[in-house]
Amino acid sequence: MNGDLLFRVNDLDSHAFGAKIEMFDDALHDDEPRAVVIAGNHPRRAHLNVWGELPDGLERMRELKRRFDPENILNPGRFVAGL
Repeated sequence: MNGDLLFRVNDLDSHAFGAKIEMFDDALHDDEPRAVVIAGNHPRRAHLNVWGELPDGLERMRELKRRFDPENILNPGRFVAGL
C-alpha cells in the first residue's frame, strides 16, 4: 500500500549475479524512474542507478547543504546524487 517493493536476485556465480542485477536495475528504472535501491552490497552496486531519477529540487538541496555544511562534514556523499 505504500509503494515499497521487495525484490531478491541471486546466483551462485558472482559474474552472473552482477549481470542479473544490472538487468534488473535497467528494467526497474525503465518502469519506475524514481525508484531507489536501498540495499545491496555487491561490487557492481557502484555501477547501478541506485538513486533513480534526480528530484526536481536537487539544486536547492545542494545549495542548502553548502550553506549549512560548508565543510561537508555531515554524511558526505550519502544522499541523492552524492549530495
